[in-house]
Amino acid sequence: MHRAVRQAVVQDTGKMRRDHIDDTRRLRSDVHGLRSLVRAMRDNQHRHQQQTDPLVQELQKQNAELRQANELLIEQNKLLIEQNNLHLLQLEKGKQQIENTKQQLEQGKQQLEKSMQMLSRPSN
Repeated sequence: MHRAVRQAVVQDTGKMRRDHIDDTRRLRSDVHGLRSLVRAMRDNQHRHQQQTDPLVQELQKQNAELRQANELLIEQNKLLIEQNNLHLLQLEKGKQQIENTKQQLEQGKQQLEKSMQMLSRPSN
């Protein structure tokens, strides 16, 4: 019986050892596969980055140009607003001058009417 137990232990130990070796082989294979996958992902990412970098740079360049153009348009709009305000002031002055001229014409008309009345009166 002692011998049977010992033989069973040896068999179990051998089986465990073979299982351990098989597990180790599978793990090594899995690690190798994962390393290959990581390498492929890095290569793909690098390739993708090389392809997109020029596009990103071009878009950044265009964005900077658009910002500069936008700033110029903003400045131009400010100048146009200032110019419009000056024109409004000139129009207001012109309107005031027209009002003054109307008043002067009205006064001139009244003076002319008075003069006409005085001239048309018979002198005594």
